[in-house]
Amino acid sequence: MGPTQTRLDICGVSTPILRAGRGAPVLVLEGATNVEGWLPFYDALAQTHEVILPTHPGYAGQPAPEWLDRVADLANFHLDLMDALDLRDVRLLGFSLGGWTAAELATRERSRIAALALVAPSGLYVPGAEPLDVFLRTDEQLFDDLFFDPALAAQWREARTAPDSEDLRLQSKVTTAKLAWNPRWYDPHLRKWLHRVRAPTTIVWGADDAFLPCAHVEEWRKLIPGAQTKIISACGHHPQIEQPEALRAALASFLSA
Repeated sequence: MGPTQTRLDICGVSTPILRAGRGAPVLVLEGATNVEGWLPFYDALAQTHEVILPTHPGYAGQPAPEWLDRVADLANFHLDLMDALDLRDVRLLGFSLGGWTAAELATRERSRIAALALVAPSGLYVPGAEPLDVFLRTDEQLFDDLFFDPALAAQWREARTAPDSEDLRLQSKVTTAKLAWNPRWYDPHLRKWLHRVRAPTTIVWGADDAFLPCAHVEEWRKLIPGAQTKIISACGHHPQIEQPEALRAALASFLSA
């Protein structure tokens, strides 16, 4: 059985929210380069938890509100969403840009987050390990960059670059540019406040991530107190698609918190 969809007005944005499962809540924040929508990986999580997947403002056909200028705004938006849903004892799971957002959120809200998992988060500058400049890549090239397995990249590229979805992809790119254009994919101020994260934290990275090099994982580990790291082999930027079982195993302590 698939997820149910509801809409809530959050900060003046009619926000689609997909939900499935029962149990302790897992709030999922997707990334700008992630494939928007419900994945089989979320079905697996929903066997033991309630999975809540909101759409970021400015993505998946949602207009970008005037107040959305930086990732900190996105974090505050999701704090308001947590208030609206009265979420407590939350497992907060963020991918890529959603990981950056989740980290920002966790520096602000410490009482309602039971555990934090960041999967290949952007947000930090690591000398010598700069992210791939996705703004200079075509959609077709980007899919090759995001996956380790060329066959899987081709499969997702064919499914997600249809001409009738071009307007949605362009809108998402515009929103991403507002959030991550300058500086590219990081906030120089974020590292100053990561010591405020109190939730048990797991950081997961694909060993073969061509977009955000795996070298970033150690910087996150140093900055978040007590953070644990997991590296998934033969995996690019999307372990939730490419290595879902390995990702689920890497998140075992996060899910059981």
